Amino acid sequence: MLHLDTNKLSGTIPLSLTNLSKLNDLGLQRNHDLSGHIPWEIGNKLTKLQILNLWGNQLSGNIPNSIGNCSNLTILNLSRNQLSGMVPMELGKLGLLQRLRIQHNQLISGSSSTLTFLTALTNCSNLEQIVVSYNYLSGVLPFSIGQLSSKLDSFTLSNNNISGSIPQQIVNLTD
Repeated sequence: MLHLDTNKLSGTIPLSLTNLSKLNDLGLQRNHDLSGHIPWEIGNKLTKLQILNLWGNQLSGNIPNSIGNCSNLTILNLSRNQLSGMVPMELGKLGLLQRLRIQHNQLISGSSSTLTFLTALTNCSNLEQIVVSYNYLSGVLPFSIGQLSSKLDSFTLSNNNISGSIPQQIVNLTD
């Protein structure tokens, strides 16, 4: 475990952190001057990570696709940064993921008219919480929304640009 959260750290996330191959919990949240990109090496070298908390910083760029290689990840919190680009489909490879929090960023849906990353998340059968509010996501809710985890008790997609009708399959999210 490495927790350096709620400090005044600045600069970028050093690549040398990715040499801590046995690390299972990385907490760098609430260091308001921590900036730059999330290193793609995190997903390729820190495969034992169970918890990745990087929220409340000034991180920018895309969410690295390589995070999908962290197959032990149960909590991924990248909220309240300046992350942009599309939500990677590779998050659907995180079968143990319980909490996904990526709200308050600048994430987009891409050219697709549906939120395809939600379809990828149907592979995450342990998901209890999905929070993707306050981004720039647009498009319609996919029918696959009803196939999200039966353990899901909190799903927040507010303050985006979602359009179209609410799929009837959404009722499958309740017990």
